[in-house]
Amino acid sequence: MDPLFYTTADALLPRLGTADAPHLIDVCISDDVAADPFRLPGADRIGHRDLEAAMALLPPDAEAVVVCQKGQKLSLGMAAALPARGLRARALEGGVLGWGQAGLPRIHEGAASTAYVVNPPCTAPALLTIWLLRRWIAPRADILWVPPDACAAVADRFDAVPLPDDPRTLADTAGLGWPPLSTFLSDAIEAPDGWAALLRAPQEMHKSPEAAAKAALPLIDAAWTALRKDIP
Repeated sequence: MDPLFYTTADALLPRLGTADAPHLIDVCISDDVAADPFRLPGADRIGHRDLEAAMALLPPDAEAVVVCQKGQKLSLGMAAALPARGLRARALEGGVLGWGQAGLPRIHEGAASTAYVVNPPCTAPALLTIWLLRRWIAPRADILWVPPDACAAVADRFDAVPLPDDPRTLADTAGLGWPPLSTFLSDAIEAPDGWAALLRAPQEMHKSPEAAAKAALPLIDAAWTALRKDIP
């Protein structure tokens, strides 16, 4: 494995779930997806020749990891084309199949929506659910904050998905039953006097739920980095 062209699962895994995670671009073809309908958490799926779509997703000077079924032709080709456009990119060694065979976290194909509805207040479970959505499932999805009695109607009119109150429900729905993440979420929910008590601060400091959720993300990032288990 040449580090100039590839990154490894061991190098990528500790960065997942944090603001330092690279942008994940999945270029698997439809036949490969049909045979193995999963993707890495938060990955965007685009065509392996669709450089315009990749550029639209990635901010200037972004770092990307490109994933295909086995980590060979398609991911290498896309990763090779991006540096000429000012982006840093490498392919994932072993591809999505190698990642899955190692028992690392993946989500169901189609698990991510483009829009979600959620209602205040910003409780600790709600903030954890938004962190899980932003860091693991749909980083660029729209989050629509609406009153509880309007959730179903707004979701219907805007093709959105209501966010559950418990992040573990969202993880299960997405197929993200990965033990280190499940343990982290359960510890946060079931030990209210533990680190999750820090999440009261964003609720008290910000009037809008959007601002509170944004302020909570780095706190949960830090907790995940410090408290996650079985990850180097």
